[in-house]
Amino acid sequence: MGAVVSAQTTFDWRSDWAVADGFTIVEDTTGYHFPSAIAFVPEPGPDPKDPLYFVTELRGTLKVVTNDRSIFTFAENVFQFKPTEELPSGQGQGGMGGICLDPAHGYIFVTFLYTDANGRMRNNIVRYQSKPGTFSLQPESFTAFTEVFANYESGLAHHIGACQVVGDQLFVGIGEAWQPHLAHEVDQMVGKIYRMSLDGKPLPDNPFYIDDDVTKARNYVWASGFRNPYAMQIVNGRVFVGDNGVGTDRFVEVQRGEDYGWNGQENSIHLRAAYVWVPSLAPTTLQYLPPDNMLLGADNAGKFFLGMAGSVRRGKMPGIVRITYNMEQSRVMAVPDYFLRFRGKQEQMVVAVAIGPDGLYFAPLYANQADQTSVYKIVPDPTNSYPYRPLQVEDPRQIIRERGCLGCH
Repeated sequence: MGAVVSAQTTFDWRSDWAVADGFTIVEDTTGYHFPSAIAFVPEPGPDPKDPLYFVTELRGTLKVVTNDRSIFTFAENVFQFKPTEELPSGQGQGGMGGICLDPAHGYIFVTFLYTDANGRMRNNIVRYQSKPGTFSLQPESFTAFTEVFANYESGLAHHIGACQVVGDQLFVGIGEAWQPHLAHEVDQMVGKIYRMSLDGKPLPDNPFYIDDDVTKARNYVWASGFRNPYAMQIVNGRVFVGDNGVGTDRFVEVQRGEDYGWNGQENSIHLRAAYVWVPSLAPTTLQYLPPDNMLLGADNAGKFFLGMAGSVRRGKMPGIVRITYNMEQSRVMAVPDYFLRFRGKQEQMVVAVAIGPDGLYFAPLYANQADQTSVYKIVPDPTNSYPYRPLQVEDPRQIIRERGCLGCH
């Protein structure tokens, strides 16, 4: 037992990570269990105990971090879902996957997979009412959008994921739940980008809308034909997705009412893609740094940052990949490169990434060797010399080639 304690006290969490030259990583908060998403309050209040950001945990707890970095439980036991086997088993994938905020109304939306009274897996969204503008440490009330999803069975993987509020609209990505034959069908919920009001109602200008019936999938469908659009970001009304394939992933700009072709065959994930990763690196979350935001320097302004779950045992390293996308030409301009890469030996995933007021934040899903699960932030290194080996791999696929694992999944 003494040897274990000694190993933990001497372990330096920084040794798990390589970051782009000129940047460093600092620990922001710690004490989480399977953190799955992060959302920042756009204009936090001035007091030390005003909310700064929210963190979802896969098993149904929503935490709020204040300006002084205190951590409070905002909500817990949000849903009923108990996996037959816990992570890293594939049986443990379900749970709370996405969060997005609406400061104007004080709404906090969380997306999740749960098990209904009949033992069937369903997607759902809960909207918490909080204080408009600055939010609060506890919800005033909540509303579940259960009826919207109740007629459509989901699955242990490829379930509901990212959400984003755009004005008075709520966008959400929904995987095909291992039912690729339904990804094209507008009367089926799976394999889609959904768009709804902030009250969970269909929007009449959706491309397949026919009436106000909240139980009809077609009333909500914005686009179809995805395998698992778990990473989504909307920039000035334009929808971008990181879609998980089998052996290939794609980054794609999504157009209203169009079908993106996933049919269960590997080559279909290449359709309409602005970029593909072969082999797959498993996109988990997508963020965008506006071109006028110098938070990470001029070289990173106007870039997308795509979290990757990867698979350490298969030589596909988790991390955050930078994408240079020309908005005027609608094309990727350079081979995406790692901004952050995991270099430990244990299994790990990067699923929670968010742009904060003072850095690019991320949370690994699993605890490190010291049994700590933290939220970290990447910031410019004031000494301009990172004390650990800087990241040199330009192409995310290069490390796969080096490990001789080009064809693995």
